[in-house]
Parts: sequence; structure tokens; C-alpha cells
Amino acid sequence: MKTALILIFSLCLAVASAAQKVPSTRYPVVIVMLENHSYSSMYVPSVMPHLVALGRAYGVPLNFDANGHESIGNYMFLTFGRVETMIDNYDPNTKGYFSDDNIIRHILTLGKTYKMYEESIDHAGSDEMSSANGLYLRRHNPLSYTSEFGNMTSAQRAAVEVPFTQFAKDLAAHQLPDFAFVTPNVTHDAHNGIDPTRLQIADSWLQSNVFTPLLADPNFQQTGMLIISVDESFTNDCLPDTKCPPLPEFTPYCTSHCAGGGGHILTVLIGPNVKPGSTSPTRFMHESTLKSMLTALGDTSRFPGGLSAVPDFGTFYQLLVNPGFELSSINWYCNLGNACVIGNQAGRARTGRYYAELKAGAGAHPTYSATDGNGKVIYYPVTPGQTVTFSGWASRVSGNGRARLVIELTDASKTNPEYVLSNPSNVTSAAWTETSSSFVVPAGKAFLRFYMEIYEPTTSSEVLFDDLSLEIQ
Repeated sequence: MKTALILIFSLCLAVASAAQKVPSTRYPVVIVMLENHSYSSMYVPSVMPHLVALGRAYGVPLNFDANGHESIGNYMFLTFGRVETMIDNYDPNTKGYFSDDNIIRHILTLGKTYKMYEESIDHAGSDEMSSANGLYLRRHNPLSYTSEFGNMTSAQRAAVEVPFTQFAKDLAAHQLPDFAFVTPNVTHDAHNGIDPTRLQIADSWLQSNVFTPLLADPNFQQTGMLIISVDESFTNDCLPDTKCPPLPEFTPYCTSHCAGGGGHILTVLIGPNVKPGSTSPTRFMHESTLKSMLTALGDTSRFPGGLSAVPDFGTFYQLLVNPGFELSSINWYCNLGNACVIGNQAGRARTGRYYAELKAGAGAHPTYSATDGNGKVIYYPVTPGQTVTFSGWASRVSGNGRARLVIELTDASKTNPEYVLSNPSNVTSAAWTETSSSFVVPAGKAFLRFYMEIYEPTTSSEVLFDDLSLEIQ
């Protein structure tokens, strides 16, 4: 089965409704911040070919405005949902850490993990305002201004604020935290240098250090969210403030402080659930990014900075889940041990290289359930009224017993199951046969489980499955 991160299936994907939400089962959530450029200067194929290609493949908000000038205020919105300071050289060691509600507090409340990956920092856990070589600037690392960071011991700080070199190590070991805040140094974030060279340098750095390794990671391919954004546009973009477009008063803070923005900036949304090639005319600002990241981590009802009225990136998501065989057995759980395997024998897969193989003796009932990247069976949250479409292909090798796909619907306690079967509910041909179904989630159901099975065989049986997809709208 082909599991390129941009998911295109034989099913015709329905258009997500306007009420679509950011999926709340994302991990890892990774954000990389660039510096001081406008949308029009960055979204140019000859200047930033890799970022532009991903933007066109995934999602780009067309009207994303920075909250204002200077730089640090925008980073404050990403962390606190409000501006704690507009002074770029504000030193929390002497002037105080900010104790307002913030993203770290919510991550800890959710029981999630986080790290700040800081390129060119002098040492892990540093509270320096800049590195010795001047390439790291603390004002680009807003999580380090929180009281949570200020109250940590040196050892605790070193565990969550690390050199960027640790990013590759954690990714290779499949140990990225749930939330990763990545700060390139001032050469690689397009802050320093001459255009367009500095943007080309930033694009190449992203491709080598973020795009190539992260998008190949099995966990990210299933549930990841990557955001590439910019703190503010050029200093003269929409200055003086009278030239700036009026900004929506999303938050209580903005009601009295957000008269004009910091210019039109580029933000690119990347991940397996982003609708391919999606855009939106909605006006977004940095607090939209904060709300979307927290929603992705599971915080769906309470946000810092009074963000309840802020639009998030839900319109970009189609809640399409692709538990793929190309990711091997880490994404599947068999209830009967060796009765289910991920095979890769030449000539057997319908597409790609890998396929699922189920074998059953008389009276056996093997099921192969979709799991997360850690091998844990996934119960996808659903809401009554949502439409669920599932599809796959099967090939009968031998025997009998009903070969099909199954959706198990449960209540909020994951009990009282009801089942929806794919059609046809028994694939009998050796030729690859599509089996699929679509239904509306009924009242009283809160979760679904997705699996394939051979049911009630009376003799030894073998069935291959490939190219499965699950869509929740």
C-alpha cells in the first residue's frame, strides 16, 4: 500500500464541512518559526522551492497577519495568547518571568511532553539572552519566558530546552515529545543576510533538517502536525499603523490592543490530515496557531488568553486517517498472534510493497486492528451526525469465512458495541476486490475502532488486504 504523506485514495474524498475541527489526537506537534519576511517575498518557487511545494501540497492560510511589530510580541501571542512585553531585550532573569496562563501550563495539565529545540544555544537549559556567537536569540524562544521555566532547576531546564542537534537524535529514536518548538538560528531563520539568499538558505535548512527526516517518520505520517510560520513581516510592511488592516478583536487583550498588524505573513500547515492543496480566506493571527496547537494536543475547551472566539485551522483538516501497511506492523495489532502479518513478498501487494495477510484455521476469528505508532489500538473519537467512510481491497487466497472490513462503534466508556460491515461483506475472489461502506454515526456513540477480519471459517483460510482508508467527516 502506498502511504505517501499526501494521501490520495481511490475513494472520492468528501469536502469537509465548515464546522470541521483540528483533530485532537496529533503527535508530534512541531512548529518552526522563521523571521521578518512577507508572504509575497517567501511564497515564491524560485526562492523557497521546498516550502512552496509543501504549501501547495498541503495547506496555506491566505490571510494570515502578524499581530504587530516588534518581534517578541508575536512570540508572546504564540505562548500566552497576549502580549507580555514588546521589549526585544526584556530579560526575565532581572525583570521577572511571566506567570499568566500559557501553552506549557496546558501541555502539563494534559499530561503531554514538550521540548524547545534551540539551534546554536550555548548549552541545554541556558537562560542566556544570546549565545556567545550571537546566532541564538532568546526572544525567538518564547517558552523560556514562562514562570514554569523560571521556576525550574537547572537540570529540569536542561531536560526541556536542548540544542537543535537533539532534534535529529530524538526523531531517529522515535522519541520526539508531543510538542516541539523549533528555533533555527538567525542565519537559518532568514533573519540575517541579503534577500533572496537568506530565504534560500532557510529553505535548504528546513528541507535537510526538518522536512526530509520528519515527514519520513512513521509516527508523524499517522498523526503529526507541522507548522512553519513567521513572526512578522518586513518592518515597513503596513507601517505606520494607520496603513495596517484592522485586525479582528479575537481576544479580550486584542479588544484594546490590536489596532493594526505586523504585516501579511506565510504560514504552512503540513500533516497527514491536512486536505491536499487547501487554502482559506479566513483572517488568522498567531493566537490562531496557539489555539490550533493546543486543540491538536487534546485541549478542546479551555485556552490561555481568552482564545475561545479565535478561529483555528479546522477548515484545513479532513480527519482522514490512513493506517498504512507501508509503515509495517507498528500500526496494526493482531488478536491471534501470528495469524496476521504484514507481508512484503514480491507480486502480492495490490499497490506498493506491503500488504496485510490474515490466516485462519477452522473456527478461528483473526482480526487486525489499526493502532497508533506505539502499537496501541486506536479508538477514534466521533460525534453523532458525523459521516464515516471506510474502504479497502481484499484478495482471497484460500478457504472460506467472511473476509471484510469492520467498524466497531462504542459509547463513551468503549462499551455496548455496534458493528458496521463493508460491502461486499465477504470477498471470495482471488482478484483484488474493493469493499467499502459509509454511514452516519448514531446517537450514543463516541468512539470507533477499525479492523479487518476473517469471520467463521470452516476450513483453513488465507486473505490479503491492501489500500485501506478511513475518513471521518
